[in-house]
Amino acid sequence: MLYSCALVYLYDLKSSDLPYFKNLGTWISFSVFYLTQWFSTFGFQLYFGWLSFQAALYVFLPGPVGYGQMTPAGYKLPYIVNGLAAWFLTHALFLVGSLYFKLFKASVIADNWGSLMIAANCYGYFLTFFAYFKAYAFPSHPADRKFSSSAIYDMFMGIEFNPRFGKYFDFKLFHNGRPGIVAWTLINLSFAAAQYNEIGYVTNSMILLNIFHAMYVVDFFYHEVL
Repeated sequence: MLYSCALVYLYDLKSSDLPYFKNLGTWISFSVFYLTQWFSTFGFQLYFGWLSFQAALYVFLPGPVGYGQMTPAGYKLPYIVNGLAAWFLTHALFLVGSLYFKLFKASVIADNWGSLMIAANCYGYFLTFFAYFKAYAFPSHPADRKFSSSAIYDMFMGIEFNPRFGKYFDFKLFHNGRPGIVAWTLINLSFAAAQYNEIGYVTNSMILLNIFHAMYVVDFFYHEVL
């Protein structure tokens, strides 16, 4: 999505009356320049370290077991409901590690935002192709699949209803509720820290954004079992 949106924007510029976007080589150089400016090895390490950490919490952090609705093939799938615990633990470690022990800057997410977005998009594309391949090669429940006549449609909409690793690691619950939702409020905190570093204080709008988003996220995890 990052690449495609950037290319649409650049195409609009190229189609405009601005003379320096009429040349295709200039247009490509412009896009490559900004992508290389955003890219960093540390950003990729940070993103995939984050992904691995959240996967470990998802697997090992204790929590009650909830059950989803009956699938079309008649399965009632179990889910480990530990999202709220993962959220509290993650934020506690982030705040203690950055503010008390000074192991890293609280603005680390904001400081590496461009590279994190590139890494997230790379993983998103990988996950799309992997889920498509998995649905054919080793589906979790072969009867709970839906095929169309279009490979492109199947790839974007998904074939398996509930792709999993093992009994509990559900792709949908993990990717919707862990790396993304847990990170939402962490991102807000990091940008608040970056704002403080830049102007010496945190604005009222930034404070309200952090409060209201935190209310939404905590409510999301509190009702996760539902």
